[in-house]
Amino acid sequence: MTVDESEFFREATLLICGDLDIEKAMVELLKYLRKFMPVDRIILERYDESLGSISSVVEATPECGRRFDVPAHLSNETKTLLKQMYQQGVPDPYYDNSPNENPAARELLAFHNLEASAFLGLPVGTSDNAPGGVVLLAEKGQYNDSHLRLISLLRGPFQVAMANALQHAEIVKLKDRLADDNKFLYEQHTHKYLALRRAVGLIGILMPFTLMLGNFFIFGGEIVLRSISHYYHSDMRNVFVAALCSIALFMFFYSGYGKRDRGAGILAGVLTLGVVFFPTTLAGPIDLTGRLHYVCAGLLFLLLALISLFHFPKKRSGSAKQVTDKIQVVCGVLMIACVIAIALYFSFIRVEGSETCFVFVAETVALVFFGVSWLTEGLDLKKEIS
Repeated sequence: MTVDESEFFREATLLICGDLDIEKAMVELLKYLRKFMPVDRIILERYDESLGSISSVVEATPECGRRFDVPAHLSNETKTLLKQMYQQGVPDPYYDNSPNENPAARELLAFHNLEASAFLGLPVGTSDNAPGGVVLLAEKGQYNDSHLRLISLLRGPFQVAMANALQHAEIVKLKDRLADDNKFLYEQHTHKYLALRRAVGLIGILMPFTLMLGNFFIFGGEIVLRSISHYYHSDMRNVFVAALCSIALFMFFYSGYGKRDRGAGILAGVLTLGVVFFPTTLAGPIDLTGRLHYVCAGLLFLLLALISLFHFPKKRSGSAKQVTDKIQVVCGVLMIACVIAIALYFSFIRVEGSETCFVFVAETVALVFFGVSWLTEGLDLKKEIS
């Protein structure tokens, strides 16, 4: 059959270089080449002299193409043969109709667990100057000089395809490496963030009990004061201030699930510092600082309750999440109930001069529910990243 070599070169080059998907390109090329020669498989391979192995960059059959970057380690006989072939540069194309008698062809077929009646090799250069080649395998039939002539026309396009395939492989490796690094950094960051969440939740739960027991057992003071804020005026002042400043610091960096959560976190941090910087009035009529203290404390409890009610439940759906949402909603409602109870106590029940621990108990209950809500949310986040 007479072949127009110019037409063959044009059509084959378009198939080799016309698609960025090298696997698809090789499949279409193989189908085209079957019009002119017996070919059942095309393999683009690269020889790594330092490792003494051949890697099949792309392998294509009429049905599909795939990347197959697994090295086949060669015998000393084959390594010596390849070294001699490439000693004077890229060798000429060649074919062998008895591939089992050719050491390189025999090892390639054995590695891929293939059988072939004919082998046609087109050596090409690569961008990193490593020996490479295009291998055509025929399960039936023989190659001849006319087939060799046609394939020789395609050395340039195949070099471009090989370079693109190797560059793509490097990009994929780099992408995977970056993905692994990002995953590692994300997990490290997330675990630290969850540890801070747990710390904040535990501070909220343990703070009133720590203040109460520390004041009594360490400093010999009263075990229960009128409110948690009154421990500011006790020997446990440093613990009180440190605990609230720790919560405030976390709130300033709390990102939540969006801009609204971010804003709520910053406001909660400001209010927490307000509770510290405007201490409650120790005795007598409530002064301006005391009023500011109560305003900050009341708004802080309400804001934390609203976060539990409306911000935490915005996560993705799921049966486990529905359970934790209910817990967080209950915690938010009870925190609001505690704030209302304290307001009613000061408005209608409190008698000037009488000392009760009602406010302390209500604040303790609110803080415990605050801690439970934040710890529960931390468990949800841990499940999401697992």
